[in-house]
Amino acid sequence: MIKRIALYTTAVIALASCGGKEAGTGNKAAQLDKLKKEQAALGDKIQKLEAEIAAKNPTPVKAVPVQVMDVQLSTFRSFVEVQGRIDANESVLATSQAPGVVSAILVSTGQRVSKGQLLARLEDAVATQGIAELEQQISFAKSLFEKQKNLWNQQIGSEVQYLQAKNNYEALQKQKNTMLSQKAMYTIKAPVSGEVDLVDVRLGQMVNPGQNGIRIVNTSDLKAKANVGENYAARVSNGDEVQIIMPDLKDTFITKVSHVSKSIDPVSRAFSIEVKLPSNPKWRPNMVAIIKVVDYTNSKAMTVPVGAIQRTSQGPTVFTVAGGKAKITPVALGQNYDGKVEVLSGLSIDDKVVVTGYENLDAGDTVTF
Repeated sequence: MIKRIALYTTAVIALASCGGKEAGTGNKAAQLDKLKKEQAALGDKIQKLEAEIAAKNPTPVKAVPVQVMDVQLSTFRSFVEVQGRIDANESVLATSQAPGVVSAILVSTGQRVSKGQLLARLEDAVATQGIAELEQQISFAKSLFEKQKNLWNQQIGSEVQYLQAKNNYEALQKQKNTMLSQKAMYTIKAPVSGEVDLVDVRLGQMVNPGQNGIRIVNTSDLKAKANVGENYAARVSNGDEVQIIMPDLKDTFITKVSHVSKSIDPVSRAFSIEVKLPSNPKWRPNMVAIIKVVDYTNSKAMTVPVGAIQRTSQGPTVFTVAGGKAKITPVALGQNYDGKVEVLSGLSIDDKVVVTGYENLDAGDTVTF
């Protein structure tokens, strides 16, 4: 058995040696040419099979997901927006006209007062005493004048005596009026009607004119004020529609610009505007107000989001959708405000404009929305 196996192994080795010699001596160039032909034929078969498979099972076209908006006519407005504040047309610090010591305070904060109402008194003993002395002199001068007048009417006495008595009586009356005016200077009176906002005096305190006093604010006569840069001078005029927004109170109302300054401040390079406000107990002087003046209005405007506009070398464009395909549409633009831009030409009503997903689009792409 072992002998038979050895003979078989020897025969296999001999055959292998003969085959190796024959391959090594063959024409390698011919072999290479043969392999190339086989490779080419195999490639043709692969292409034919791929084409047959593709024809039977076509690859679906992938649609790009987008969001679109239908173009419609609407009212478009742009605004000149500035921050201002509420101010009172009548906000006055009432003070005395003469220095003195406070002897009485007749009002308190929050109290409503009328124009001319007495708010506080200062010590006026000297003036009061002077008036009392004058009243005695006036009483005596009046008696003399009346007696002299009766005599003169009876043609008794001289005209000079009558005129002297009359002049003396009238001079003392004028002197009393002067003293009364001086006494009034030792009081604090309300120069306007309104509400007591501040009492900046104390009993026994020495006060001086124009310094310590009582502030009166007329909250029924308010206005909104703001400064606007001079580059907007041609866009803001008296009578323009304006929105007033009170951010702290979340109040908004529409009115008209009541005054536009004719001069530009040389330091701030701005001009002031004012808007009269209706009476509202919630509003206070110095409260913040957002003032938005309408500087452009188009009641039949076509608008799109600013982000939908593509800037190209040929000008602004948007992607529109027609027949399920994306299309590049050139547009002419107008004013823009608050994230919207006015489209003057290039679009029609009901056109579908891509507003989301345009980043991945090319013209002709299939879209879904």
